[in-house]
Amino acid sequence: MKKIIFFIIAVTSLPLISSGQFLSEEERDSINTLSRLDHQQTMEQLGITELRPGPSGDPNAPNAANSDESKVQEYTLPTLLEFEDGTEVRTDSDWQERRAEIVELFDREMYGRSLLSLRKDIIE
Repeated sequence: MKKIIFFIIAVTSLPLISSGQFLSEEERDSINTLSRLDHQQTMEQLGITELRPGPSGDPNAPNAANSDESKVQEYTLPTLLEFEDGTEVRTDSDWQERRAEIVELFDREMYGRSLLSLRKDIIE
């Protein structure tokens, strides 16, 4: 009985839920315009003048998508208890310095730069 009631409610409310999906062409254009203006304003605030092109389908292009794993450069994680210059971490204060190096490396290589990461006074 519960399944039948649920089915009836679902069937009768479906038109109400989906009616919000149908926008007029004017409303869609308005949303697209606002979205484009927001994107442009964000790029101006971040100081971005142009976007990097995505991967190309042309295998001869400089930005060709790589699907051949043999072309991937070998990469290993850095040693945690060794500074970038090769000296070893020996004390607690050395570890604090090395930790700052690791955080900077992770921020730069994994997350990428953002305004929030550049504004460390906000985070701390």
